[in-house]
This record gives sequence, structure tokens and C-alpha cells, in this order.
Amino acid sequence: MTSPMVLWGRTGAFEWQPMRRARPTFARRPAAAALLLLAAGAVIVGCAAAAQAQAPSIEIVFPVPAHILGASLGERYNGSVVVNSLVRVTDIDTPLDNVSLSWSLTPDFPSLAGQNTVIETNRSNASEIWARIILFVPDGAYTLTWTADDAGGGVTSQAVSFTADSHAPYVSVDLPAVTRVQNLTVYIDIQDPLSDINASTIVVQFRSSCSSSWAVVPMQSTLLPGRVSGVVELHLCAGLSNSLQLSVADRAGNAHYGLVATVTLDQQAPTMNHSFPWPFSILEGNSVNLTAAFADDYSGVDASTVQLQVSKNGGVTYSDWLDPEVRVQGGIAYASYAQTFSPGQAAAVRWRAFDKAGNGPGPMQPIHFQMNGEPFLISYEPVEGKTFLEGQRVPFAASFADPDADFVNAEFYSDIDGYLGSVSGFHNITPVNERFTHVLSLGVHNISIVGDDNHGHRVTYVYQLEILPRPPPDYRFFLLIPMLLALMAADRLILS
Repeated sequence: MTSPMVLWGRTGAFEWQPMRRARPTFARRPAAAALLLLAAGAVIVGCAAAAQAQAPSIEIVFPVPAHILGASLGERYNGSVVVNSLVRVTDIDTPLDNVSLSWSLTPDFPSLAGQNTVIETNRSNASEIWARIILFVPDGAYTLTWTADDAGGGVTSQAVSFTADSHAPYVSVDLPAVTRVQNLTVYIDIQDPLSDINASTIVVQFRSSCSSSWAVVPMQSTLLPGRVSGVVELHLCAGLSNSLQLSVADRAGNAHYGLVATVTLDQQAPTMNHSFPWPFSILEGNSVNLTAAFADDYSGVDASTVQLQVSKNGGVTYSDWLDPEVRVQGGIAYASYAQTFSPGQAAAVRWRAFDKAGNGPGPMQPIHFQMNGEPFLISYEPVEGKTFLEGQRVPFAASFADPDADFVNAEFYSDIDGYLGSVSGFHNITPVNERFTHVLSLGVHNISIVGDDNHGHRVTYVYQLEILPRPPPDYRFFLLIPMLLALMAADRLILS
């Protein structure tokens, strides 16, 4: 882009004012004008023969060659860098009123709305002109060319290269969000390909979770064109707020400062703070919803790693690792898995989980439990079909077995006489040998033995007993008594 120069002049006033060239007065007198033109031509020819005309001289005061303009060396305007270019022009053989200035910028760029480019000129004395141009340029490398020409045909161009950079360096830190490694090597990459890194401005600071203040940590740096690669060693403390911050500026003065990364140090495996079934509990039914809740101190439970194994023989052998349903709420991972068991089956379950730092699975001990089953009758007294005489005391006893070793109470009932009594059955397959007796009424009794394990199971076994009437007395025995008495008396007489 180009722009014409605006000329300013001063007569008797103290301020500079735009000047307008006046029309020569001799233009109204043709004859006089012709004579004067001939005379002027002769003078010019004579001067040209005496000395060759000299072109104007341009000095670009700002920007200097290879200058980098940014936040500190320039200004920003709507994302662009403001460039103030100042030049000084002199011409020793031509009046300054006859000198014109122009400029061009390579590469060119589209003008943005509201951004104007202007040229101002003024002269501090009769031998020089000062000119200024204001450019609004996006980031990039440019060449600005000034051109001056005078009425004598002298033309001079002067160019200067500069870089515009309005963005701070890009900082990348290779630091995990969570780790279980206390002494950590961190790699830092700083890039600014446009204006390069000012390595002397790099400051790395670290604050561990156990400290409230920042400390400067040394960085081993490798300097590359437009880039700095560095390595720092950090000693972390268990917690969430091991923080790293970095400050750096590029050669344009654009600075990056602030927190670049925070890492959590977690060296403890998750813990299980709740589970079902409870250890050594006895469960009803066939289906059990096995559940567990896991918590972690810092990094949180990795829900994808929660698994369980199930044993259906009391922990002798286990299934493969199974994947339960897991939901995370309030930092707690809740897991559940539905499993079917047989009544009376001895069972066990064990869980495992890892946290997001990789700690685990932790000491997950097996949880043993028992499925409740019905007791069953092993033996009983009196046996099926036995008969008793009327008035005879009948002994009653029963022995039960329970698959989950419950204490079983046995009750006896008669459909004729009602409740008869109770005894203890087997407990943990150990007989207690309890019994009782009862006099039953005449007739055929349906005897019911009811076994109760006190965990909701009542089983009933029914069999029959018969109570017979006693036979009538044998009176022939009583007829022999007098004869016996007589014999005894005779024996006494003989002996006497």
C-alpha cells in the first residue's frame, strides 16, 4: 500500500500549517514569462554542466533493522501490533517543498475496519523533513520501504525489516494429572517460532501439597531456534495440590506467567468401607445381590477396575474375575452383582479395585457367608407303627440336621392329645440327646414332629402310634393263693 505525503509549512505564524503552492505572477504576462523561461533554462543547463543533481537522503529512525515489535516494544490494537515508523529526509540541492515521500509494506495485508494509516510531516529547519507512519499489522515478518523523490529527478529508497509478535510463548508441560511416583521428572517445552524465546526470563516454581510457599526449581535447558526444551525434577507430597508455575517472555516482550500444571500424588490403594453380605452372615432365599463400596484418599477409584470373585464351596475355589455394575457418587464407587446360590450352601466373595493412580488392588480379604437351608429329620423316637398299652409312658426324642448348622428345636404334637412337648435337635451336627415321656390316650395317634431352625424354616414330619387297652386280669392266679398259704402253714407244723 502507498500513501502520498502531506506537506506542512510555516510563514510568520508560530504553528505549522498546510501549504499550497501559489501560481507565478509572471504567468499573466506571456512575453515576460517567455524571456524568464529562456533565462532559467540557460541557468539549469549551466548548473547541470557544473555539477550532477544529488538525490534526497533518507534515514529510518524507527524501527531499526531486525527489530521485534510486541507487547513492550509496540502497542496492541484489536489483535494487531501498532508500528510507529519515523524517518528523516534531507536534500541539499532541492528545496524541501519539492520533495515527496511514499511508502510500501511487504507483505501487504487487508486493512481492518477502524484502523487508519496516516503520514505526518514537519520540518525542524530548512534542511530536513521528519515523517511518521502508523501501521496496524498482524503477527508476521515485514519489510517497510520509504521512497523520496525531488523535483530534480533524484529518487532514493530505504528499507527496514521488522517482526510483529503479539502472542506470548506457548508452554507445554509433560506432567500427569495423577501419579504414585513421588520423585517425578517433568519435561517442559516452550515455543515461540516468530520472535524466539528470551531464555534469561525463564523461571520455574514449584509448591508441593505439604507446603504453602513457592520455591524456584532449576531447569536444565536446551536452546533451539524458536524453542527451549527443559527438564526439572520435582519431589511430590501426597495430596491434590502439587503445583508447577512458569514465567517466560519472548524477544518481543510478550510474557507467559501463571500455573501450568497440578499433579495429585496418591500412593494408597482404595479401601472397601462397606460390603454385603456381612462376614459369616446367614442369608435367606436363593438370589443374593452382592454389593461393595470403595473409597480412595486422593485420586479416586477407577470404576473400570472394580471386580469380584465368587466361591460356592466356602472359599475353596473361586470363579473368574467378574465385572459388576458400578456407579460413582460423591467420590465413592458403589458396585453390585446378582448371584444365585443353593439353599444351605457355604459361600464366599472377594473384591478388588484400583485407583486412578494405579494403586491396588489392596488387601481384599474374602467374606464368608452361608445360605440358609431347611433342617431335615435324621432319627426319632418312638418309631413308626410302634404300639403302647394304655397308661404306659411313651418316650419321645428327635434328631435334626441343618445345612447351615442352625440350632433346631423339635416339637411333638398329637392329633388326639395336642401338644406333647419339645426337645432340642442337632446343633452343628452334634446331638444333645434330649428326650421326654408322655402318656397318650387310647387310639391311633398321628404324631407330628415340627423342626424349627429359628431362621424362618419349619419342617413337619408325621407318623402314627397306637395306644392299646390293657387286657383283663387273670383270676386263676388268685385261686392258687389259698393253696399256697395252706402249704406254707403245713411246712411250719412239720418243722416245729
